[in-house]
Amino acid sequence: MRNKIIRLYYRAKDLSVRRFWENIGRWFSYFNISRRIYDFDYSSILAVERHQISRVRDSITHYHNHLYAERDIERLNLALRLLDIIEENGCCERIGKPFNIVKCKNKEDLYE
Repeated sequence: MRNKIIRLYYRAKDLSVRRFWENIGRWFSYFNISRRIYDFDYSSILAVERHQISRVRDSITHYHNHLYAERDIERLNLALRLLDIIEENGCCERIGKPFNIVKCKNKEDLYE
């Protein structure tokens, strides 16, 4: 245990102080979720995914540091909504027509 603390100290010494505290905050944000993870239950994995997606969405919303940020936020919101559907019912109804798989002779047929 002492060696781990010493390694953590020297690793933190190389990082800036702000970055160190951001990393500690990130660890604490995942701590409660990781305590509830069970190997045999898929819903705990979905909880981790929900946390990860919401953190990414919040980061994009806060910084807007790349192109098409609004599109990415919409897609992340859709992913969170789909996780809600999965957790509520354990399944999801398909809306609209099912996909039709058709064999194409040429690649050009794919783009028509």
